[in-house]
Amino acid sequence: MKFSHSPGNEKYNTPAGEVPTDIPSLFWHAVWSQKARELAGECPSVIDGYHFISEAQYNELIRRVIAPMNLKAGQSMLECGCGSGAFLKAVDLACPGLKLFGVDCSESMLEAARAKMPGAAFLFGDIRNLSQLEDESFNHSAAFAVLCYLNHMEEARQALDELVRVTKPGGCIFLGDTSDVGKREEATRLLEEIWRPQAIPDYLFFDRDFFHRYADLRKLTVRIIGMDQPELAWYPPRLLRYSVYFYKSGRS
Repeated sequence: MKFSHSPGNEKYNTPAGEVPTDIPSLFWHAVWSQKARELAGECPSVIDGYHFISEAQYNELIRRVIAPMNLKAGQSMLECGCGSGAFLKAVDLACPGLKLFGVDCSESMLEAARAKMPGAAFLFGDIRNLSQLEDESFNHSAAFAVLCYLNHMEEARQALDELVRVTKPGGCIFLGDTSDVGKREEATRLLEEIWRPQAIPDYLFFDRDFFHRYADLRKLTVRIIGMDQPELAWYPPRLLRYSVYFYKSGRS
């Protein structure tokens, strides 16, 4: 895989110092909070870890992966783990007129998001517990490159339960840049290159059957699309990831 900018450049991947790696979510909270503080002047996609592609390429990536969500102007969408707002900014460019909301557990990331996306509403919160949000509050919900930073699969289920709960009938729950367990070995080599010499905890990798089973349990329609598409040839991680779309039946 080739990158236009080194993915391991320490300017963009700030080490977390002495933060222990035994609780992944705490480690990554420290890492991303530090990134937001040190890279505050950069564009949102760089702060959110996509410095190896251009901002225009990032926006095109998001435009393509949200297409199956069937978004329409006037609808509302919540992103959990919104970081500095890169995903929501790209969504706004691709589908103007949406009411956009973001939740993140890092105050420094939220500060960056509010500065760069003044038209959206940002709240402090955790994808595993969105109790401050009422049931069926949003037409759609999303978590882009977020589940991999949770501690274990039960937390991933908790996060899915919350996303489904706050999404209205007829809406879509989108899980983007999902790490493919079948590509774990290759992905681990890439992660070691990105974060060297900083030791990092294991990511969560997902079998596609995990999402099919969840959809059956919750009576959702699920669609899974691999990111290894010719249109995304310039996005190296496409070989290691896929997109998940849950559709909640009914009409809002």
